[in-house]
Amino acid sequence: MNNIRCLTSKFLCLSIFTLLAIYGDETSSTY
Repeated sequence: MNNIRCLTSKFLCLSIFTLLAIYGDETSSTY
Protein backbone atom coordinates (compact mmCIF):
# COMPACT_ATOMS: atom_id res chain seq x y z
CA MET A 1 0.00 0.00 0.00
CA ASN A 2 2.87 2.33 0.81
CA ASN A 3 4.35 1.68 -2.63
CA ILE A 4 1.18 2.83 -4.41
CA ARG A 5 1.03 5.92 -2.23
CA CYS A 6 4.63 6.78 -3.11
CA LEU A 7 3.92 6.27 -6.81
CA THR A 8 0.85 8.51 -6.64
CA SER A 9 2.83 11.17 -4.82
CA LYS A 10 5.56 11.04 -7.46
CA PHE A 11 3.02 11.29 -10.27
CA LEU A 12 1.30 14.23 -8.58
CA CYS A 13 4.63 15.98 -8.01
CA LEU A 14 5.60 15.43 -11.63
CA SER A 15 2.25 16.74 -12.86
CA ILE A 16 2.55 19.90 -10.78
CA PHE A 17 6.15 20.41 -11.90
CA THR A 18 5.18 20.01 -15.57
CA LEU A 19 2.22 22.33 -15.14
CA LEU A 20 4.42 24.96 -13.49
CA ALA A 21 7.02 24.58 -16.24
CA ILE A 22 4.43 25.10 -19.00
CA TYR A 23 2.75 27.97 -17.14
CA GLY A 24 6.06 29.65 -16.40
CA ASP A 25 7.21 29.20 -19.99
CA GLU A 26 4.05 30.82 -21.34
CA THR A 27 4.32 33.67 -18.83
CA SER A 28 7.98 34.40 -19.58
CA SER A 29 7.57 34.29 -23.35
CA THR A 30 6.00 37.24 -25.14
CA TYR A 31 2.70 35.89 -26.35
